[in-house]
Amino acid sequence: MPADISIRVNVHETNGYRLVLIGDPLQSHVVAWEQAARKLKNDDAKPLLHKIMVALNSVNVTEGDLSAVVMSTFKVISDSLRDAIRILEANETLTLSANHGVYVKAALMAGWVEYLETIPEKPDEAPVRLMQTVDDVNNMKPWLVTWIAERIGMLYMEVTTIPKN
Repeated sequence: MPADISIRVNVHETNGYRLVLIGDPLQSHVVAWEQAARKLKNDDAKPLLHKIMVALNSVNVTEGDLSAVVMSTFKVISDSLRDAIRILEANETLTLSANHGVYVKAALMAGWVEYLETIPEKPDEAPVRLMQTVDDVNNMKPWLVTWIAERIGMLYMEVTTIPKN
């Protein structure tokens, strides 16, 4: 008897769209999705924090005009810290729509989304694949991004909730 090599998927349809998600996400899928979401939310502050480290490492106490070096370094550090804190604060208060976009992009990056396509109106028409890159999410209808984020959230809850005995 041949081995069953079928792959389970989750198929969802609404208003002319078909979303196909992976069927049985593993722990590695969950971790990849969480890491991608965190990266999408917080990546902007990292270059500024790196800039601070470079400025601190460039201070040489044996230089002749130490006060100029300290003042220059202090300005770089204070400006970078201010900007990094603004970014992190903005990330903490992302709008609901922005969070939905992050969840959908993270799912796409982590391999949770098999594909999103239009459902043809006529039998002889071919479906059109949508959302093939992370950037495509920014150009989608907000209600569609919300709907996809909800499907992803339901799947996430399904696979991370401990079953009752």
